[in-house]
Amino acid sequence: MGQSNAHLNENIFTFAGANNIDVRIFIKELGDQLRIFGNSRPTKDNKCIREARADCLCSLQGNIQVPQEAGKADDGNIGKPFRQEDLFERIRGLLDLECEDPEAPPPAAATATPRKIEKIMVGIPSSGFTDFCLVVAKDKGFYLQEGLEVEYQVMNSDLAIKAMVGGSEVDYTTSWGSSVRAAVQGVPIKAVAAELDKTPHILVTRQEIKSVADLRGKKIGVASIGGTVDVLARIALKKAGVDPDKEVTMVAIPDSATRLVSVRTGVIDGSVIDPAFAITAEKEGLSLLVRFKDVVDIAMSGLVTTDKRIKENPDQVLRTVRATVKGCQYLRDPKNRAEMVKLMTQEFKLSPEVADRTYDLSIDTVSEDGIPRDSAVQTDIDTARERSGVKENIPLSQVVDYSFARKVKEGR
Repeated sequence: MGQSNAHLNENIFTFAGANNIDVRIFIKELGDQLRIFGNSRPTKDNKCIREARADCLCSLQGNIQVPQEAGKADDGNIGKPFRQEDLFERIRGLLDLECEDPEAPPPAAATATPRKIEKIMVGIPSSGFTDFCLVVAKDKGFYLQEGLEVEYQVMNSDLAIKAMVGGSEVDYTTSWGSSVRAAVQGVPIKAVAAELDKTPHILVTRQEIKSVADLRGKKIGVASIGGTVDVLARIALKKAGVDPDKEVTMVAIPDSATRLVSVRTGVIDGSVIDPAFAITAEKEGLSLLVRFKDVVDIAMSGLVTTDKRIKENPDQVLRTVRATVKGCQYLRDPKNRAEMVKLMTQEFKLSPEVADRTYDLSIDTVSEDGIPRDSAVQTDIDTARERSGVKENIPLSQVVDYSFARKVKEGR
């Protein structure tokens, strides 16, 4: 009788949580193990193969290349790209080989089949450090541990919110500020976990602009009109005595990289951009005029979803929050610094020097537990009330739901 599925499949998602290795390394090791097991029968101790399987499950990446060293266990398809669910099923098959053990006890009743991988789409306002927790969680396999295959797409905040509420393609958005402000006006959505509970954004300007007051009559690039980047720019202008509605022109340019090019080429005179691109701007001779984490108490990014999803699929929301918070914690851990800097160079096409400085400039804005300060959320609520004319006080419970983040913090 073959080794029981019950023995191999026991709570593999939980088992996977304790292990993290690169899937390419695992495939080579798996090939070696299979060749060894092919030449000699395993003893009653099957721990090694269970641990190998757990290592693989927590390390699967989307669309990886399986290396030639994996041996012949892959029936001629080695070296071809696999979708992660294809690879997942293939490795399960490899590990369910006939492995008789005359000393092993009779197989127990089969355990429940691991949950089906759910695909979810997250709309992000721009690429950069603001959503790096998401990138880390996906890269480390934290979402897959929770049975989730996450894709993210850069899109306008308003579009992401409308698509999410309409049930069209988008399941979550990380447009935290825009979402909180929409919830103030009655849109049925809630922020459920912060990625950044302070903003790392920086106001970058052309070199001839020496102060915020010099931006009178100029053009400023923001991700979207009414979005958090727009709010940050307006706060800086007001503090300098500049009327953002009358004395400057706000230009919507969705991505930080594109806004940087626009400043460099003179299309606009300044922009609030992600620190990953601000360091590059400084190297090119542009001015870093305002570091907003020092002057504005506001949360910058985090998971938002609909009231409907929270009510109808709370388990998925909890798993999504758990994986994202785990990504933030992994990013924050000083022992992972070199790995995170390397990932930034790959994800944002930065030089090692720029990625290194970006990490140092931004790491203190990353949330530890997904629960921001009430005052940081109140800034967005007050901004929304002022701009929309809402008179009544808005309770935090109308715009945020931290119950999932609290469960994660408690280890549930």
